[in-house]
Amino acid sequence: MLIGRALRFAIVGALCAAAVALPSTASADSTLPPYNVTQPIGVPNAWAVAVDPESHRVYVAGAPNQTVVVLDGLTDSTLATITVPFTPSSMAIDSAAHRLFILGDDRTSSKDTVSVSIVDTTTNAIVSTVPGPFLPLAGIVVDTFNHRVLALPMVLDEMGRLITPSGPPVTFGGAGVAVDPSIQRLYVSNPSTGVVTVYNSTTLRSVVAVKVSSSPQAIAIDPQTHSVYVSDDSNGVVSVINGTTDKVTATIPVGATPTSLAVDSGAGLVYVSDPDTSWFQTVPSAVTVIDATDNAVIHSISVSAQGGGANGIAVDPTTHTVWVAADQMSELQPVLSRRAGADRFGTAAAISGAAYDKQGADAVVLARSDTYPDALVGAPFAASKNAPLLYTSGAALPASTAAEVTRVLSPGKTVYLLGGASAIPASIAAQLAGMGYVVSRISGGDRYATAVAVADAMGSPSTVFLATAANYADALAAGPAAAHAAGAILLTNGTAMPPATTAYLAAHPGTTYAVGGPAATADQSASAISGADRYATATLVAQQFFATPTTVGLASGVTFADALPAAGYLARVGGPLLLTDPNALPSTASTYLTAAQSSITKALVFGGSSAVSTAAQTEFSASLGR
Repeated sequence: MLIGRALRFAIVGALCAAAVALPSTASADSTLPPYNVTQPIGVPNAWAVAVDPESHRVYVAGAPNQTVVVLDGLTDSTLATITVPFTPSSMAIDSAAHRLFILGDDRTSSKDTVSVSIVDTTTNAIVSTVPGPFLPLAGIVVDTFNHRVLALPMVLDEMGRLITPSGPPVTFGGAGVAVDPSIQRLYVSNPSTGVVTVYNSTTLRSVVAVKVSSSPQAIAIDPQTHSVYVSDDSNGVVSVINGTTDKVTATIPVGATPTSLAVDSGAGLVYVSDPDTSWFQTVPSAVTVIDATDNAVIHSISVSAQGGGANGIAVDPTTHTVWVAADQMSELQPVLSRRAGADRFGTAAAISGAAYDKQGADAVVLARSDTYPDALVGAPFAASKNAPLLYTSGAALPASTAAEVTRVLSPGKTVYLLGGASAIPASIAAQLAGMGYVVSRISGGDRYATAVAVADAMGSPSTVFLATAANYADALAAGPAAAHAAGAILLTNGTAMPPATTAYLAAHPGTTYAVGGPAATADQSASAISGADRYATATLVAQQFFATPTTVGLASGVTFADALPAAGYLARVGGPLLLTDPNALPSTASTYLTAAQSSITKALVFGGSSAVSTAAQTEFSASLGR
């Protein structure tokens, strides 16, 4: 049988218990709602979910269907459907091994066979299916330290071969199992005894039995703090075990029937799914959010769901998006989230995924990744073409760039190359043409002439934003504002006006803004927007052109790599790009955000934690009133 059968009967009995009071969907001092909740995909009877943090793919098992649907977690699009020879109840992923492990039972069989299917996540093909004896209530977990798959009481290697561990077999009587590979601990719950048994995950010998609440079920672990979270669906609590001392440190009231847990280590949050599993009365479905630093409930998010099992919630630790499988799939997108990839190519692709998550683009703008002059003027141009700004390098497209071009752009549409053949070689143009795209190169004799050529390709707008080509910071901040004003960016040679820029302004009289001190010196007739430093200048641009933004972005001000595609994204959605020191949010940016917070519904950090630290992100969040 499926895990849900046992849970549903247990939950029905618990519904008569007194409800636990929870906070509203935002804390008392918060202006922003904590999450935007959508039901973006029609996965019928969603029951279990798993997320691959490397590819951002989401795997959704639907009961009683014998399928697992593969979603692109950045775009919500369906990538594939995997047919398995049973009804799946639980899943686990090993990103490094590119393996998905699916546990389920064949209820069409008179023997009610329980099996594990192993899927190659690069091809979505089933590598093998291993028959039991497995327990359908046990769940499945990957031990990445020993490269084992635990589908208790059986142990497999990652190719599906059965392993006979030394020592006695693990005794299992519940619905929760989890591994902390860094300290080699296996945790198994037993609701009949109210105990979580701790095993050495290498020898599978029992270490200690920890008494928690009366009916422990799902288990989730924070591998950074070694905290172990255990739900109790009969008593509406989550117990916290210190994985170092094996002591219960907290018991947290969370709601009527918590069935599943997920931990976002980077954000320091624990998510608890509390679905409506009632058959005779309406019980609101919710996801409870716990701050792991003090074990306090900080949010309760209403979701449209009914049912759900112990494997029914998962989180992408990079985007911090939460996925809930409880009949109706729900996606909880935090108002403040991060867009980052493994490198600058992956980050640009991730930003494109955020911009074009529900529909394709009309074009793609391609820039060189290791130098910025040609790309500085790309943000308003990309917005005018309804195009993401992506990166290339070398003689061939990087794999992540090629994949994003293919995803976002239909064959026959145009890819614009910013700069001459010395910036983006002819081999890239040939590769794109071979992929079925029209290639249009925009370049001039130097960076200033290239900027003019880009402006001409936009229809020669009379509103111009000047920024120095000797650095990137001022042009980055100017990009979204130029798009907002239907203008173009032209470049100055530091404090001097190059002939190409002077000629364009003379031929197109209109409104000219000079962003930053060098540009203001170069054209003293322009309206100057210049602060004490690059951070203050970016804030002044935001204040002048985006007094009440709905979307705001934050990127490092000491490198261009993440901020250039971010500026393209913000140019499209109509929000400002603020720049930050990697380790601390500038006070000017904080002041602006505090003043504008009431209108903001989405805030994005661009780049990894080395570009914008967790501390800077926390200050960003605090300035938004969260």
